[in-house]
Amino acid sequence: MEEHGPKITGSRRQHVECRPNRDAEREATPQCTRASISAGATHTLAVVHLTLIRHAESVWNATGQWQGQSDVPLSPRGRLQVRALSQRMFGETYDHRYCSDLCRASETAAALGEPTEPDVRFREIAVGLWAGLRRREVGERFSDEVDALRAGEPVRIGGGESMDEFETRVDTTVEDLRRKHSGQRVLLVTHGGFVRALTTGVLRVRGRLSPLVGVGNTAIS
Repeated sequence: MEEHGPKITGSRRQHVECRPNRDAEREATPQCTRASISAGATHTLAVVHLTLIRHAESVWNATGQWQGQSDVPLSPRGRLQVRALSQRMFGETYDHRYCSDLCRASETAAALGEPTEPDVRFREIAVGLWAGLRRREVGERFSDEVDALRAGEPVRIGGGESMDEFETRVDTTVEDLRRKHSGQRVLLVTHGGFVRALTTGVLRVRGRLSPLVGVGNTAIS
């Protein structure tokens, strides 16, 4: 749900370090923190330094339509954004680069000039029949779903994914990155919803009211 990702502002790049959540290992979910491993640790925990970029503006971002996993290309403004992004990221080095396989993310990644591995797991949340609709149209056609979502009920949005299913996908995918790329710097070009799900998991504010309501196109975190 890219229209509702976390809003991250400012020009500084914030690199997220991901490591296991020792308090919740029984749930097999990752814990991500910017803090370094404590000096008193008796063994080394796997840490991956993860940089996230939301894709540039797509045609449907520009028109205010829900996208989900629809493969929508970049808008003219989005193509200008990727040029600025490539200049901003010049000289940054990574051990591995990933992107969502949807064209708005893969085109953004390609503009950075280095080989990037596309992966379906980094896609936006699937919004089913909401795709292509504007907010008002969703409210008119799917008012029961909207009310259920606001009440915190486990709804598959438009028949696509529920938030619980989406967040589980995000957590599982990030945990896989942590295992594969321990001690490495990884770049991921993905979607607003993916960034929001990861960030709210890091901050442990899922399911609560939060000021994290949007993330700009080409924002870096």
